[in-house]
Amino acid sequence: MKITRKKILSHIAKTNYQPGKMKELAKTMGVTQADYREFRRLVKDLVREGVLMRGHHSRYMQPSTINQVVGRLKVHIRGFGLLARSGDSSDVFIPARDLDEAMDGDLVRVALTGATSRRGEPLGRVAEIVEQVQGEFLGTYRVRGRRHLVSPDEAGVNRDIFLDGKPSDGVKEGYKVVVRIVERDVGYDGLRGEIIEILGDPDDPKLDFLSLVRRFDLQVDFSDAVQREAEQARIDLDLTRREDLRGLSCCTIDPDEAKDFDDAISIEKIENGHRV
Repeated sequence: MKITRKKILSHIAKTNYQPGKMKELAKTMGVTQADYREFRRLVKDLVREGVLMRGHHSRYMQPSTINQVVGRLKVHIRGFGLLARSGDSSDVFIPARDLDEAMDGDLVRVALTGATSRRGEPLGRVAEIVEQVQGEFLGTYRVRGRRHLVSPDEAGVNRDIFLDGKPSDGVKEGYKVVVRIVERDVGYDGLRGEIIEILGDPDDPKLDFLSLVRRFDLQVDFSDAVQREAEQARIDLDLTRREDLRGLSCCTIDPDEAKDFDDAISIEKIENGHRV
């Protein structure tokens, strides 16, 4: 019998199903030794997706059987969390105090408390972090005594990220940086990371642009294919109804890196003065 996701879920959804460990579940489903490795992979995938959960004594069950849900956590800028549920069910509201040490993007198992928020959403608390995100985050480099850290700008990270020793000489305290989390553990200094990019002085006007690019992973460079197509592009100008002023020297208040130049002017010296 070929083992599929559908067969595993159908078996666990039976009313007489008794939660079992991996090998117990395989035995009751008649999984052969040859298919066991694939069976384990499918079960672990279902757990990672939140469809199944590994409960007490490593027994597998559906989260709904114990009034729990599994999904990706979204942390709001105000500090609380939301967990989307499938179908027409309302999102689960998780107060900041009940996020434990979960971060934005984590796959979490949330226990429903039975209460509701002021907006009528079911309240929950993070019971387990099923899958941790590592990720890269924007933040401010700080020095506290002998310790070096990055204070994240994003609400999804609720703790400082500590560095192993002093970073390169190119970064100064207060600079905006991009830090990659390399280790997660519990406690005040449980997040460990490394600086992978120095954005610079927060007073630099360019930093707002760079920060938005990094935070939302925006593409700022054109692909090679686009560049090649642009080089081959030709514009056919109809000059019969236009005055050609391309030979004039113009100036504008826009900076060199601007993509759109507005209100450019040209000044020409003539016999009785200047012409704009």
